[in-house]
Formats: sequence, C-alpha cells, structure tokens
Amino acid sequence: MCGIFGIHASDRDVARISYFGLFALQHRGQESAGIAVSDGGRLTVLRDMGLVSQVFSEQKLQGLGGQTAIGHCRYSTTGSTHWANAQPIVHHGPARTVALAHNGNLTNTEELRTELLAAGARLTSTSDTEVIAALIARDERPLEEAVAGTMARIEGAFAAAVQQRVVALLISDDLFFRSRTKHLAALAISHRLPTISTDRSFTAAGGLISYGVVAGQVYPQIGAYVGRILNGEKPADLPILQTTRFELVINLKTAKALGLTMPFGLLNVADEVIE
Repeated sequence: MCGIFGIHASDRDVARISYFGLFALQHRGQESAGIAVSDGGRLTVLRDMGLVSQVFSEQKLQGLGGQTAIGHCRYSTTGSTHWANAQPIVHHGPARTVALAHNGNLTNTEELRTELLAAGARLTSTSDTEVIAALIARDERPLEEAVAGTMARIEGAFAAAVQQRVVALLISDDLFFRSRTKHLAALAISHRLPTISTDRSFTAAGGLISYGVVAGQVYPQIGAYVGRILNGEKPADLPILQTTRFELVINLKTAKALGLTMPFGLLNVADEVIE
C-alpha cells in the first residue's frame, strides 16, 4: 500500500511539489521515502528510511533540480525493511539508467531474478521493484518498447488471483480501471477469470458481464443538479434522486472464450447481448 507521486513540468519546482504530494500520501507508507528527479540528462535520487518530513529538508530539496520527478513512500510487502529497498530504486543497465517507483507484488520475481543474475545483472535489494527496473534498464530497444516488453513478462494481480483459486473478479467503476479496460479484459480472459463490472464499456471491451446504471440517465441529472447549485440553491435543500433504470450487458464472445454457457434465463432478461 505504498504512495506514488509523479510530475513533469519545465516551469515548476518538481521536487518541492513531489514533497508535498508524498506528504499528502504519507498514510500509505511510513517506512521510507524518496524522490528521483531528471533534467533530461542527469538523474538525481534521494531516498532514506523514515517519514517524508524526516527524509527531506529545504536544503535537500534545493539540490533536486529537474523537470521530471517521481516520489515514493513505502509500506513494505515484498522485500525486507532496509535502506536498499527504499524507493525510487535506481538501476544502471547497459541500455539506460532507470529510476522506478512501484506499488504491488509480482508472483514470478524469483524466476526473473535468477534470469537477471545469470545474465550478469547486479541486484542490490530484495525488492521486486528492482527486478522490474533491471529488465527495463537492460533492454536495448527504445524506452517505450522496453517498458511494454517488461510489462508483458511480469506477473502480478491476475496470476496471484489464479494461484489463490479466485473464481471471478469484480472490476470497480474507477477512472484507473476505465483507462485500461481492454488490457484488463484481455488479462482476465487469458487467465480464464470471469469478470463483472458496473460499467458497460468494460463488457464491450471484453469483460463478461456488466450491471449498472444507465449513464445517459444519470449524467443529465448530475448536470442539472450542478447547474442548480451554481445558480445559488443549497445542496441540502435539493431532493435526493435515486436511479430507477439499470442495464445488464452480457458478452457471449467472452463467455465462449472462457468455456462458459450462459443460462437462457439470464440472456433473456439482458438489455444487450454482445455476440
């Protein structure tokens, strides 16, 4: 449950903004804190054990100059409580130097670590974050391709779900998930995990089922309420409106890919069936 912050701004003090960002995220991790700053050529990293306010001072922040920054406050899940595991972790590889801030666990860390060590990589921590950084730093392809290639090799939440014998997933209606609907749907299918969401766009992208409010009904109501508040009405005086229409969407193509047979009764009451 780490805190991660990132910013790119050529006309701002990115280190100072990162400091305040991490300070606001301190509840997500109190073990260590760090900020990495790049000016496009030089990479400067400061990380240490302790709270954000303990790791950074005014003098230290002034020494972090650049236009791009990432910050991290750690709550350890993988890797021991040690300075070497504080993030952002920096790895110097034959292709590039990478500073990485990461939240989460990999399920194939040891396999990848063994491969990297056999190839001559120097790993100084017990964190799976360094494994990711090393894979990117050693990939000779352009950065975007190196990152994409690394993401294809690491195994995280979906693999862990399968290992723990999870039988289905509920995908929440969150902006983070909405921006990755196709990727999440493809991962669910590849791991043979049925999914249900409240957002029909997820089902259209390859999820199995969605059941939720009809956006075309809700958004106009929200807009009308915002307008009334902006025109001077008090929110407390406005009546409570409840959604009265929900829609059920089923993706039969996904069901077939998962080897599932959808009950006729469920198909019969669906508002839309994607075939």
